[in-house]
Amino acid sequence: MLLSSVGLTITGLLAKVGFQTLTLNSLVFWRFFVSFLICLSLLWLFRKLDEEVDLGQIKSHVLRAIFLLLSQYSFYYYLEKATLLDAVALLNTGPLFIPMLERWIIGTRVPMSAWVGILVSFLGVMLVLQPENSIIAWIGLLGLFGGFCQGMSQVLFGMNTKREASDIGVFVLMLLLAVFSAIPYFLSGDRTLVEGQELDWSVIGILIGLGVASVANQLFRAEAYKRESPSRLAAFLYISVLLAGLFDWCFLGVVPDFVSIVGAVLIILGGIIKVYYGTVQS
Repeated sequence: MLLSSVGLTITGLLAKVGFQTLTLNSLVFWRFFVSFLICLSLLWLFRKLDEEVDLGQIKSHVLRAIFLLLSQYSFYYYLEKATLLDAVALLNTGPLFIPMLERWIIGTRVPMSAWVGILVSFLGVMLVLQPENSIIAWIGLLGLFGGFCQGMSQVLFGMNTKREASDIGVFVLMLLLAVFSAIPYFLSGDRTLVEGQELDWSVIGILIGLGVASVANQLFRAEAYKRESPSRLAAFLYISVLLAGLFDWCFLGVVPDFVSIVGAVLIILGGIIKVYYGTVQS
């Protein structure tokens, strides 16, 4: 989950840089199309292309792809107008929804340690975000909607990983995301990287980086979900908020203030509470 959090934050950083050249629709489509090509190449390299897809899970895959795509559009739209730290913080309200969604959809019992760790980390997220500055604006609500969709997609993801190989599941997901994101991309008339432009190799590098980070994020998370439920692992995702603050500072020149630093400490504390008390209870 920690490796997955690193991949998530890297996708945010590369997208923030990519917005200097790419539009929202083009960035989302090419990110997932490159991710699909990477998954296809990996399956071919390890001779797993002949493995069958469980058609009984197609409905779950489609639903997850829809929620994840809505989450990413919300995340990137907010990211284009805000800092990486704020955007990742709002996206990471998703783990707060996961225990409630898990209990509602599959009846999973959520231990008290998970609730405590999540709530402490969420308090840290709110300090990082400093709600009085932006969260009450409508664009902040869009960011929160992205967090809810992220939580819903993770619950569906956790259900899929119990019944399907991780690499096949991620391959199907990236295929669906590429197909679904192609619809708004081509309907909008956006032809970035398609016609009438000289290829910008820096943009190509950003898209390849986005693809690699996206696939790594999903594969690491799939392996984690095979071993434990999303609600028990949710607190670890908050590490991406701390990384976002560091990336903002080191790569984008945005220095976090004292309140944001306190929030980052609470985020880490929430993860420690989850790990310590989860170990004691088990």
